[in-house]
Amino acid sequence: MPTLRMLLVACMESPGCHCLK
Repeated sequence: MPTLRMLLVACMESPGCHCLK
């Protein structure tokens, strides 16, 4: 099971990430 950290890193590395923007 992916951890929140892994999910966050995956989001940050994705081209369309807007999680922290």
